[in-house]
Amino acid sequence: MGDLKKYDSQYISKPHNQLPLQKGAGESPVKICPKCHAVYFDKHWHNNKFLHQAYSWHTKVGYELCPEDKWLAGSGSAINYEGEVVLKRLPKEKMQEIVQQIRNIGKRAENRDPEDKIIKIEIKSNQIRVLTTENQMAVGIAKQVADAHKGGELDIKWSNNDQLARAEWSYK
Repeated sequence: MGDLKKYDSQYISKPHNQLPLQKGAGESPVKICPKCHAVYFDKHWHNNKFLHQAYSWHTKVGYELCPEDKWLAGSGSAINYEGEVVLKRLPKEKMQEIVQQIRNIGKRAENRDPEDKIIKIEIKSNQIRVLTTENQMAVGIAKQVADAHKGGELDIKWSNNDQLARAEWSYK
């Protein structure tokens, strides 16, 4: 495989002590998000605990919020979101199970791509509302919950320019 080394079940082209060459004066080629610990190199963000630990000890690493954390921090008091999931008519005995399922889906998505995040989970008497940073993530959450709990009705609505997605699922 050439000079690729396997670390934490992922192949990395350079070990942590060989940073890529800098493109601009004073610009760090590797950045770490101080909030979610995602690492930026090779033109995209990576979510890997090993990379974060390895690069955090290097002196030429810059610290900068990842695009999703910048977007969330810049929203002020208003909440920016691209995806919304509304789960309705849920029985009380299923609420905790469904919330845990949503959190697990969110963790898997964030491990795959650090820009996929669950912003907020609101729980009411028989309803759960989830806000996400990516519209496809909201649709994925709704579909996975609908598949796990058969018999409900799923309705997905897209905005005109595919920016916002709203997925509603009603339990049986």
